[in-house]
Amino acid sequence: MLLSHLDVIKVPEPMFTVREVDGKLLGRGVIDDKGPAAILIHVLQYVKQMSNASTVQLALTTDEEVGSINGV
Repeated sequence: MLLSHLDVIKVPEPMFTVREVDGKLLGRGVIDDKGPAAILIHVLQYVKQMSNASTVQLALTTDEEVGSINGV
């Protein structure tokens, strides 16, 4: 099972402004789990090509920050 989440908690819009400092992007959600989620999609495609991936699953949740009372 590959697992990632796609949400961030609600904050004022200006907090989503990305800025560059010393060659690094800084801002809300820039390294949250959306990048890793995209990577996992590619990993799943790769695994599918390399083997019988019928037992590999990708779960993307949208309530990790708020909710998740029962977990994934």
